[in-house]
Order: sequence, then structure tokens, then C-alpha cells
Amino acid sequence: MNLPGQDNENLKSLLSSDNLDFNSTREQEIIEFIVKKKFSPVKTQLRPLKQRFVKFNALYEMHQEKKNYRGMADLFIPETLRSVETLVSIVHFGIFDNPEFLRFLGTEESDEISAQNLTDLFYHQIQLNNFKLVSSSLIRQMFIYGTGVRKILWDFEEVDVKTKTRDKEGEVVEQEELETLRDCWTFDAVDMLGFYIPPETPWYDLQKADWVAEEYMVNSIW
Repeated sequence: MNLPGQDNENLKSLLSSDNLDFNSTREQEIIEFIVKKKFSPVKTQLRPLKQRFVKFNALYEMHQEKKNYRGMADLFIPETLRSVETLVSIVHFGIFDNPEFLRFLGTEESDEISAQNLTDLFYHQIQLNNFKLVSSSLIRQMFIYGTGVRKILWDFEEVDVKTKTRDKEGEVVEQEELETLRDCWTFDAVDMLGFYIPPETPWYDLQKADWVAEEYMVNSIW
């Protein structure tokens, strides 16, 4: 078991497949190593950029720190917010105005039914994961910060369900089956202030990052 990246040699003693035991304190050792040696220095290094993000968001929300005039009127003209929201609306409806903005096509005539089934499944899934709404927030994030991040995961859950049927003799038989509650990809927002990657990661390919971290507040139950 190795972490992605080019410097995994330092982790062999902690992450070797022979010694890895998540029922012991070794899991805590791994977490401490990653947080102290990997995450904390990058968090410090990226702090100036995060402060710029805070400033960009304040400009978008038009926070008034001081007035450049003396008077009784308390004017508020949200030009930046209005400009951003106008552009977000233009881009959003430019993509999603067509009810069928994405279609799957088969490579052969025999693929036509399968391609249509995939298209129908896609539109069903984007309704489940609020794809259009999250995409709109991503567009807004890109206009405010100049960049944006969303994460695509898979939500899957099965539960044991008890059912009753009758056998050939007419006797009631209780059976236990697995029922799938959720089986769909998710499209979730990522807060830029809590998102961290190594600064040397190529800007054009996030997949080349040695590691990716997302920081957020949780309670003790989590």
C-alpha cells in the first residue's frame, strides 16, 4: 500500500503491506505523518492565496469597509455581484437551455437502444445529484476566484430487507434479501478555502497531484 506521488520511500515503514494494521496505533501514525509532514507545510504556504480568495469573495459580495464620501445616504450598488450573476446566468443557460444537452451515440446501428438507455440513465442521475444546481455554483466560483473544484464520488448503499413468500406447500417463508437504496455518482461542491493540493501540481491536470486534501469542520460524532 503506497500513497500516490514520487516520494513514497519515506512512507514505506508506515505503509508497508506487511506491517499495516488499522486495528492498532499505526493508523494514527499514518495520519500524524501526513498531517505534519505533508498537509501543514502546504497549508502555511497557501495561506496568502487563501487570503486573496477571501478578498475576492468580499468584492463579489460588495462588503463596504469604508465610504469615500460624507453624507446621509447609505447607497449600495452591487455592481460586481450583478456582473457575476449575469455571466453565471448566461453560461448556465447556454449549457442547460437545451433539455437534452448531452446524448450518448452508438458506434454501430445495434448500439442505438443501449445509447438511448444510457442517455435516459444520465438524465435520471443528474436529477438525483442536483447536477445543474452544483454546476451553476461551480461557474460562479470560477468567476469569483478564477478557478473552481468539484468532486465526483459514488454513493452506494444496500440494506437487508426481510420478505415473506409462500413455498410450494403454501407455507409462509421469510427470506432476507439485499435491497439497493442508492447507486449513483455524486457531484459535490468543494469550498476553495478548505481545499489543498501541493503547489507544484500542474494547473492543467489536478490528477497529477501527489495528494488532495479537503478541510472542513466536523463534530465529535463524525
